[in-house]
Amino acid sequence: MKAQLLQAEEAFDTARSMAPDRSAPYAALAMVWMQTGRTPKAVETLRAEARRRSRDHVVPYMFAVALIRSGVDPTAAEAAEAVTALRASIRANASFAPAHSELGRLLLKRDDFDGAIKELEQATTLDPDATAALYNLAQAYLRKGDRGRATDLLAKVTRLNAEKRGDDPDRELRQIVVRIVREGSGPEPAGAP
Repeated sequence: MKAQLLQAEEAFDTARSMAPDRSAPYAALAMVWMQTGRTPKAVETLRAEARRRSRDHVVPYMFAVALIRSGVDPTAAEAAEAVTALRASIRANASFAPAHSELGRLLLKRDDFDGAIKELEQATTLDPDATAALYNLAQAYLRKGDRGRATDLLAKVTRLNAEKRGDDPDRELRQIVVRIVREGSGPEPAGAP
């Protein structure tokens, strides 16, 4: 949070080696790598880690985000890999709004408007102030021809953005990663002990 990325990377790498089964260090390292232009490293590391974590929602989510940020074409095979990872994240924790939001955004780019609307509505139900999900939901409604709903959602996005005052495109992802790190691995799935 203090933009001391080298020190943060070292600390999270140490945390990863001390607690290799925890998700938070992987999420934080991926964020550092993406912010320092090493997105391919995040993709490679998280791809391997996501394969071995069937009950984890954080690592597959961060893998999909890194893969998408690596610049893959939304219709390419690698984008299908991101869809699969996001669905795995949702299976592991259906109440993790960021995975629904990211999946909806990706489905929108793949012209699957109905799938996008379903995921984005779920994301905004779980997190009513998620401006990225609201904006993408407005775009999906607009592309489906529902101008009224799109206009209402865009007005809400404008209001929320005015309240938050910021043009940082990584703000929401950074907030998600900070929450994951604080909680250790992200919110527990519904019904977890």
